[in-house]
Amino acid sequence: MPTTVDQIMTRKLLTIASDASLEDAAWGLSLKRIQGSPVKDDRGRIIGILSKNDVGVIARVPGMRDTLKASDAMTRVLYAVRVGDSVKDAARRFVETGCQELVVLDAHDEMVGIVTQTDLVRLLLRNDVEL
Repeated sequence: MPTTVDQIMTRKLLTIASDASLEDAAWGLSLKRIQGSPVKDDRGRIIGILSKNDVGVIARVPGMRDTLKASDAMTRVLYAVRVGDSVKDAARRFVETGCQELVVLDAHDEMVGIVTQTDLVRLLLRNDVEL
């Protein structure tokens, strides 16, 4: 039976407040050793994803990293897959979009996890998996 995204997704997510300093957000990503994290507004809604790549681009602009918030550097377009979708579907979505992270939604369109390209690579390294 094919492996599904909910079998490899990260369920316990670090979420970043939209008004968090970019420096604090970068520190959180590094501390948790994750590639990216959802960004929430003051109502708790997910409004984007902040990745290490986003932080890295901004860090190259002199003086910007110290003054920007997480919401200034995040990627505003979210790409999603659903619980039960195959990892092959997720891989296809990564290729089609060029994104690094996919939000995983349940039947009620609630975010229940995140899948990264690294999750797919880890899965490929296992020898007991059917794709």
